[in-house]
Amino acid sequence: MTYEVIIIGSGPAGLSAGVYLGRAKVKTLLVGKPENSQVMKAHNIMNYLGFPEGITGPDFLKKALDQVKKYRVPIIKKEVVNVIKKNGLFNIKTA
Repeated sequence: MTYEVIIIGSGPAGLSAGVYLGRAKVKTLLVGKPENSQVMKAHNIMNYLGFPEGITGPDFLKKALDQVKKYRVPIIKKEVVNVIKKNGLFNIKTA
């Protein structure tokens, strides 16, 4: 499968990138294990715009994943173990 962009990582930064690219209708794939994200360990996130009362890490991650899925960005829940550039294209290998 060929994509214009492959995002490696499914923490807040990767998920935000997925939302922006999905909204722009860029053919994007997101690869990572959201359940291994550091945000999953957060008891209460108090400094994120839009959540003045705070939000737990797992709740934040669920909302972010739902938003990425809304824009039809596929998510492969695997760990990337290698990236190879060949003929101007990047190929990724997962565990």
